[in-house]
Amino acid sequence: MRQYAKNACGTIALFHIVMNSIYEYSDLVLEGSYLSKFSQDSFGKKPEEIGEGFKNNKDICQKHKESVKKGQTQVQNKVDTHFIAFI
Repeated sequence: MRQYAKNACGTIALFHIVMNSIYEYSDLVLEGSYLSKFSQDSFGKKPEEIGEGFKNNKDICQKHKESVKKGQTQVQNKVDTHFIAFI
């Protein structure tokens, strides 16, 4: 997945973990959930298409905003740190 959503590298890192583990651990994501739907909608697409789908997904955007509002970190205008995930 390409990152097109601003300040979403942590969320994208988590998505990489979950989406790459979903086939080995089928009970990891609830059937019918927004994660399950995103996985199904993304299957077989190019990284650019998945990134656009992520950026434009209203459910993911809402969950991301809810997490940001919890205030564990501050949103920065200039981002010089990133999250990555090794699977």
